[in-house]
Amino acid sequence: MSCMRTPWRLFLTTGLVGALTLSPTKCLASIYPATVAGLRQLVADDVAMLPASNGQRLKRREADWEKGIGVTCIPSGGGKWCYPDAGMMIQTIQWHIFKLDDCVFDDTEWSATFPMDPKAAEDVGSPSGTWIKLDQNIPQIVTPLTLQAIAFNYAIKAYAVSNWMRAGGPPQSHPREDQYDDLTLDYTPNMDAIPGVLSISFAITDYTHGAAHDGGQVFDYNWYITKGRHVIPADIFKPNVDWQLAVATAGVAALASEPQYRDSPRTPQNMEQFLSDPTTWAILRTGLRIDTDFYEVCPYSCGAPPATIPWTALRAYLLPQGLSGF
Repeated sequence: MSCMRTPWRLFLTTGLVGALTLSPTKCLASIYPATVAGLRQLVADDVAMLPASNGQRLKRREADWEKGIGVTCIPSGGGKWCYPDAGMMIQTIQWHIFKLDDCVFDDTEWSATFPMDPKAAEDVGSPSGTWIKLDQNIPQIVTPLTLQAIAFNYAIKAYAVSNWMRAGGPPQSHPREDQYDDLTLDYTPNMDAIPGVLSISFAITDYTHGAAHDGGQVFDYNWYITKGRHVIPADIFKPNVDWQLAVATAGVAALASEPQYRDSPRTPQNMEQFLSDPTTWAILRTGLRIDTDFYEVCPYSCGAPPATIPWTALRAYLLPQGLSGF
């Protein structure tokens, strides 16, 4: 099968998911010893899958890590912060190089570090020289670059960057907004995405210097392979049915099944708008996972709990032969 050209009828007739099963480059980081030798072997294996320019970039990274005696360091507070060992780096590399649908994914990276405004540093009680850090990672198909792959790359990058700017990231932000806050955009590929869909979950973390804890948001991107576009509710649900309330009801029930969220004063009615928003969905084989943000379900101490709704709970509302498989 060529990259992103898997026939849709394959899934309808056989139920095979192998061609679309997302997995890291290797099954487990532990197959590579958490040593410089293990790191070298992993880099060599990953380079063999990557285009020349990406492979050279990875080789340069490995050389830099070895100069740091198996660690990599970034500026922090006027000094530096280092990963503790090669094992951490092995996991980091695997996280960002993975294979799906015969495509190899890497990511585009952009980062900036600059001193906090002196007045801002004084306001938050930080010492002079505190750094503001911006970091952005977005998955991209690097080989083979078919027209479908290029369309995916363009669409997911535009989607991620638009959310980044809405969260206060440059170039949309202004100097006043940049004086206090670190901002990080990262992603997680959903390895159990439903056949026919590439599902990526993004997280934006916003840390205000001097605050008790950070904030952030989660948003999801689901690419309908054969349609060449983002998934919409009409790809899943029947027309002219109240699927929104059904999703909200099932979502609240899923959250209430967890002891730590049982006392949350949420009802299907006051959660309907949020839970029926497709930008919060990860479309998985196990069901519809709805990702929440801090404070949306419960206090910060509860975290940001996801709600996974089994497809069977929504059976009456699902489009026959739609993406859910029912």
